Amino acid sequence: MSVLQTAANKMACVVLLTLFFLSSQSQSNYAVSFDGVDDYISLPAAAAVSQLNNFTIEAWVYWNGSGNACIYSETVQGNNIPMFSISPRSADAGGIELVLRDNAATGLVLQPAAAAITANTWVHLAVVRTSATTLQTYINGVLKDNTTFTAPAPWTPDKVNIGIRWRASQDGPFGGKIEDVRIWNTARTQAQIKANMFNNNLSNNASGLVAYYKMNEGSGTNASNSSSNTPGINGTLTNGPAWSISPIQFGGNALHFDQLDDRLVAPLATTATSNVTMEMWLNHEGGTGTDHLLVSNGVMGTNGYAMYINTQRKLCVQFNAVGTWNTNYVVPSNSWTHIALVIGTTGFTLYANGVNVYSNTAAALTPTGNFILGYNTVAGGQPFDGMIDEVRIWNTARTQTEIQNNRSQEIDPSTPGLTLYYTFNQGVAAGTNTGLTTVIDLAGNNNGTLTNFSLSGTTSNFLAQNSSVVTLPLRWLAFTVQEQNKTVVLEWATASEVNLSGFVIERSVDVKQWQTIGSVPSVSAVEKNEYRFTDALPLTSISYYRIRENDRDGSYSYSNVKMIRMKSVSGMFELISNPVINKTLQVQINTTKQNLQLFTGDGKLLWIKQLTIGGHTIDVSGLTKGMYILSSGEHQKKLVIR
Repeated sequence: MSVLQTAANKMACVVLLTLFFLSSQSQSNYAVSFDGVDDYISLPAAAAVSQLNNFTIEAWVYWNGSGNACIYSETVQGNNIPMFSISPRSADAGGIELVLRDNAATGLVLQPAAAAITANTWVHLAVVRTSATTLQTYINGVLKDNTTFTAPAPWTPDKVNIGIRWRASQDGPFGGKIEDVRIWNTARTQAQIKANMFNNNLSNNASGLVAYYKMNEGSGTNASNSSSNTPGINGTLTNGPAWSISPIQFGGNALHFDQLDDRLVAPLATTATSNVTMEMWLNHEGGTGTDHLLVSNGVMGTNGYAMYINTQRKLCVQFNAVGTWNTNYVVPSNSWTHIALVIGTTGFTLYANGVNVYSNTAAALTPTGNFILGYNTVAGGQPFDGMIDEVRIWNTARTQTEIQNNRSQEIDPSTPGLTLYYTFNQGVAAGTNTGLTTVIDLAGNNNGTLTNFSLSGTTSNFLAQNSSVVTLPLRWLAFTVQEQNKTVVLEWATASEVNLSGFVIERSVDVKQWQTIGSVPSVSAVEKNEYRFTDALPLTSISYYRIRENDRDGSYSYSNVKMIRMKSVSGMFELISNPVINKTLQVQINTTKQNLQLFTGDGKLLWIKQLTIGGHTIDVSGLTKGMYILSSGEHQKKLVIR
C-alpha cells in the first residue's frame, strides 16, 4: 500500500475516493472448502508438470490440522508407486510430506520436510523444482527446504487432483480451504513468489503459467483456469466441495491496532547499532491514557532501539538500557504522519514528515529478541491506538533527501539496504480476514505474526489506506526501459492518481547529475494508467533513467532508477571474464589503442592502462571483492571481483 500524505487541498478528492474504495473492496473473493472425507477437484492431465525439470506449484491453504491432507497430486490411477504429491501431516505437526518418484520408487520421499503448514491459518505454499535433482519449498515466501535427490525416470501422470491423492485408491483427503492454485512450467524465484503472492498485477498470460485456478466462481462445480497460455483445462469440483469467503487478495491497506493487546511480532530486522533507518507512516487516534509503543527492534528496556508516543502525544526515542529522549514533537491525532529514525555513526536523528525534529549523539546497544509493532511485550502494555503503514527498516543511514523523496510512494523491495518491508497490501479492508495472520516481508525473511487482532470489522484489522482524510498522489505499479530501433522506450504504469500535474523524464550518466529530456501529462484517474515516452537520441554508453511525478500542491516523488546500455552501439572493449573469480581480468579491445580506466563503485580512479587491439590479461589480485567500473571514453562496463 502506498503511504498517505497530509494535504488539505485534497479533501474533495478524498471523499470521492473513499466512496470508491469502500464500494470496490467488498468481500467477493472465494475459496473451495473440502470436508476431509472425499471432496476434491479433478484437473485434466494436461495440467501435469511433474515430469519437467523446472516447475512451480503454488497455493493458499487453510488446513484444519487433521489427517494426511493432500494439497496437490499427480499420479497414475491404479498404481501406488509413481507419484508427485504435497501433503501436510497431522502426525508431523503439519510437516509436509513431499514425494516425487518413478515406477521403481526412485526419486524423493521427504517426510517430513522442514516446511510445515500451520493449522487453522492461511498459509502460502510454493514447491519449486529448480533442476532434475533439486526441489525447494517456500512457506509464506520464505525458503524452508532446498533438497537434492536422485532424478526419477520419466512416467506419465493421468490423474491430477487438488485436495486428494488418487493412486490404486483415493487417499489423503484434505480438510480445510484451498485457493489461488497456480501451476507453472518454470522455476519461480523467491522474489517472483513474494511479488505475486496476493495476485498483484499477475497477468493471465504470464510467462510459464500453465494453469491458474482463482476459485472465485462462488457456486457450481467448475473451477476455471484463468491462464490464457493453456486455455480449456478447467477443474471439476467432485463429491460436493463447498464455496466459502476468502481474504486472499491484494488490498491497498494499513493495519489498525485497537489499544488493547494487538501486536505484530517478527524476527529482528537488524542487529546493527549504527547505520540503521526505521521509518513508517502512522495515524494516531489521540489516546493519552498511556504511552503508545510504535516499534521496538530489540528487548524493551534491555537493548536495541524503540519509538513511542507518550501521554502528551509527544514522539519519544528510546535506546533500551541507555536512555529515553522526548523530542517534543506532538503527533497529530487522526491524520497521517511519516516518521523516520536514522541512527548514524555519531548519534541519531528523528524526522517527522521529512523534517528534522530532534538529534542526539547517543549510541545504541546491540539488539536481541524480536522486532515488534504496537505493544510493549516486556512491560505488558503501552498498546498503540490507530493505524500503521509502509514500515521499512534499512541497514543504511538514509539521508533527509532520500527520506523526503521516497516516503510518499511504494518502493522496489530489492532496493539496496532495505532489510524489512511491510506494505500490509493484503486482505479485505474492514472485511473478514480470519486466519490471515502473517504479514509478508517483501524485502527479507522477517515475516510478521499478528497476535490478538480480531481481523474482522473496522478495528483491529486491515483497513483501507485511504480511509482517513488524505491519499497519495499516485501508486507506482511498473517501470521498464528497453532499446527499440536505436531509441530507448520508457513505459510505466500507475494507480490511484490524484491531483497530479504530470511526469518529467530525467536521464543521467552517473546517477549524480540528472538532465530533463521530456515530460508527459497525467490523466489523473483512480484506475490503472499506462504511459510511454521515447528517447529518440539516447546516449551511446550506459545511461540511467527515472520518472519524476509532480503533484499540483508542489510535492513530488520519483520512480526507481533504471539502467540501460545500448546494444546497437559496438563496444570499444568487452569483458571476457566477468565476474572475476581467479584474480585475473581478461579484456578484449575492439578498436584502436585505448586508455582503459578502472574505477571503484563510488567513482575513485584506481589505474589507467593504455592497451592495443586484441586480448589482454590483467592481474587484479590486489583488489578487494566488490563492484568496479571499467571505462574507455563514453563506454563503461560494470566489473565484479569475487
